[in-house]
Amino acid sequence: MPATSVKRLSQGWSQWQSDWFHSTTQGSKFMPYVFFVALEQADSQKPFNSAENLERFRCIPRPATKANPDHLPIGFVADPSPSLPSTPFKDTRSIGFTCAACHTAQINYKGTSLLIDGGPTLADMSALIVAIKDAVVATTSDPKKLDRFAKKVLGDEYSPAKRDMVEKELKRTAASQASYLRMNRSPVPYGFARMDAFGRIFNNALVAVGSKDRVVPDAPVSYPFLWDTVRSDCVQWTGNAPNGLIGSLGRNVGEVVGVFGEIDSKVKPLPHGYASSVNFKNLIQIEKSLHGLKHPAWPEDVLGRLDPHKVKAGAALFKQLRCDHCHPRINPFSWLPFVRTFTSHLTNLEDTSDEEGVHTDATAAALIRDSVADSGRLSGQPKIIDIFSKYGKIEPVKAIVDDTVVRTLIGKLENKKLPVSNGKVLMSGNGLNQVGNLNDLMPMSAELKAAQKARQTIPLVYRARPLDGIWATGPFLHNGSVPTLYDLLLPEARRPKTFAVGNREFDPVKVGAVTTPNSETQTFDTRLKGNSNKGHDYGTSRLTESQRLELLEYLKSL
Repeated sequence: MPATSVKRLSQGWSQWQSDWFHSTTQGSKFMPYVFFVALEQADSQKPFNSAENLERFRCIPRPATKANPDHLPIGFVADPSPSLPSTPFKDTRSIGFTCAACHTAQINYKGTSLLIDGGPTLADMSALIVAIKDAVVATTSDPKKLDRFAKKVLGDEYSPAKRDMVEKELKRTAASQASYLRMNRSPVPYGFARMDAFGRIFNNALVAVGSKDRVVPDAPVSYPFLWDTVRSDCVQWTGNAPNGLIGSLGRNVGEVVGVFGEIDSKVKPLPHGYASSVNFKNLIQIEKSLHGLKHPAWPEDVLGRLDPHKVKAGAALFKQLRCDHCHPRINPFSWLPFVRTFTSHLTNLEDTSDEEGVHTDATAAALIRDSVADSGRLSGQPKIIDIFSKYGKIEPVKAIVDDTVVRTLIGKLENKKLPVSNGKVLMSGNGLNQVGNLNDLMPMSAELKAAQKARQTIPLVYRARPLDGIWATGPFLHNGSVPTLYDLLLPEARRPKTFAVGNREFDPVKVGAVTTPNSETQTFDTRLKGNSNKGHDYGTSRLTESQRLELLEYLKSL
């Protein structure tokens, strides 16, 4: 049912703080802003930037305001730094993505839309980027479409000469986007609500150092929710990102590298770093703002009242099954800033004594653990962490990413601005304006295979998250392979092997999105690589139906 009203849940933020989060740039520069707002859809004259079109990708609409005159959806922002510094266009800004693009949820129920800050988006960001590229290519290929586009971009400054300049820049944009998509080809479709962010960050870092290799980003996972993030000792599904002042900042810089942040990655002697488009100040403010973000409580006025007797019985089952061993509650009375109140439980997927948990799909953890690559210009350079050692020809990709992040941080401390030559960024870490030919990526060598094999001695782990607000974070398991909490509490054999994804409509009984297919949904297939829905049993498969519903009622109350 289409939503006719929007309800903001109480999560500790004012509306101003929420709006600020939705539209605060972090240094992401995807394409020229004027190009995006002037772009038509590939197969029609309809504007690409329309609520109707962007709803196809499950972007969350925002109305036109003085601060947002082009009605950009949540998570889209005009970055003030120029993307076309040598051109005569009046508006040289870039359009980029904010944290909110991936970490704001919208859930609909019987005509009411619930807006949840920090929740996992339902958006298909991968398909959105492909559609933008297709629209750009279609515009460069159709003279009439190109002429309409140029007139929108140039306004009253339109002339044949400037039209030619628009065409040249648009073709450069098309080539850059095509190169990025080539670099991130994946045999596994991401679909709604998922992204292999690490795979793409890895590739951007490899491009930045001039590596001849790339990672196949075939391990999409659900977007993590953000509330409680600052209270945990580590974050990410694999627990590989430590928290703390520098750890948090480094994690966020790495995220910007993954969402089209630009860097000048020419290796210079330490302690010099990389110039970049990363907005250091905003990243710090965004992280600080998360201290005030609370989990969304179950809205009884919309989704129905909870049964207190079932909640109490479910809480007893939660302890009886020892769910609280991996998912303890965060101290609700902890109000001091920068205080960690949650120590993550990391589940070892190779622990043969843990027969009820070891079946969880390991693809995402293995990608981070096992990925190794040619180190490019880093080869022979002192290591960023241990300057008495030097990088070899082949290095773990995570080490290359860590090096890129630290050098970018150093560059910001040096207050370096991104260098420009002939109006173009000298080097970009986002797959755009790339140095080298990514059509000729090296196949995996014997040396690379040997290094990858050596990496497999590190344990595979996933992090157990706090369950506050878990009701609003479906689909479930790290890879989004289980549509509802009810299905997660079923035996593995009874969990759906395929189901429809893309519905905003919520099922308050099963707790998750409705899985009825329609013309706008996609099919999630748990039989594909990385999509397994097995694991995380821990005795729940032996529950009676009434016990299962009691435990479910308790989970709603968290």
